Amino acid sequence: MSSKKWWFLSGVIYLALVVGGYSLVTGANPLESGHMDNDHSEESHEEVENHKENASVDHDEHQHDSHSHSEDSEVKVHIHQDHQKLIIHVEDEEGDVPELIETHEKLMHLILVSEDLEDFHHFHPEEGESGTFEKETDLPDGHYYAFVDINPEGKSYVIEPQEVMIGDHHDESGELILQPDSDLVKSKSGKEVELVTTAQNTVGPVELTFDLKGETPEPYLGALGHVVIIDEHVENFIHVHPKSGDSTVFEAYFPHNGVYKLWAEFKYNDEGVIAFPFVLEVE
Repeated sequence: MSSKKWWFLSGVIYLALVVGGYSLVTGANPLESGHMDNDHSEESHEEVENHKENASVDHDEHQHDSHSHSEDSEVKVHIHQDHQKLIIHVEDEEGDVPELIETHEKLMHLILVSEDLEDFHHFHPEEGESGTFEKETDLPDGHYYAFVDINPEGKSYVIEPQEVMIGDHHDESGELILQPDSDLVKSKSGKEVELVTTAQNTVGPVELTFDLKGETPEPYLGALGHVVIIDEHVENFIHVHPKSGDSTVFEAYFPHNGVYKLWAEFKYNDEGVIAFPFVLEVE
């Protein structure tokens, strides 16, 4: 045998021994490790993308969270008033009026809560001219927080609380202190609703199930119910809808611990829309 053939054969045998030894120890084929690492990389990338998607304000999903992503808003809203009329102007960074997409049958959902979070109002301002929406109200004088929920086409939007003063100036009422409910059964206008949550209300996704005690809600704005959640600092705004079209089970993502107040809205054929308030502590 020539020396060239001998060296070639020795190299093949050596390579076979290395491959066999590696496979015996690790159970993996090193010749395929590049492919395996690529699969792992794709899986990790997919997990990251899913996390980003779940954390973003996506109007095609069930949750709208004002602090759910760090991306700057490309659309701004300005609220001013003329006596009891609220006027909301929408514009992008260039001062142009963005195209709005309907979400749950409306171009705009305006949530207004009193500073003590006792009063809750869900309005749908009517579109006027040049990106302006208007809503006549009949609210008691006082200090309110407004949240404008819209879906601008092709632009990011972060829901931010805005202060609204109705009537004469009022002194600050001091720090807001919410007490978590010990009884999660609420009654209003002759209707009773019980909130059943997951075993522990912890930061992250929490399932919220509402028992309407034998009542069947009517569809309201394209869903069997709406749940609005605001934290005790009036910084985080969450607006979720049922997980399916035939249930009153919701899933909300709580971004941090603390106390939250939520209002569950259901429409009854004899009483109309009723908002049931609950206060939860998230640990």
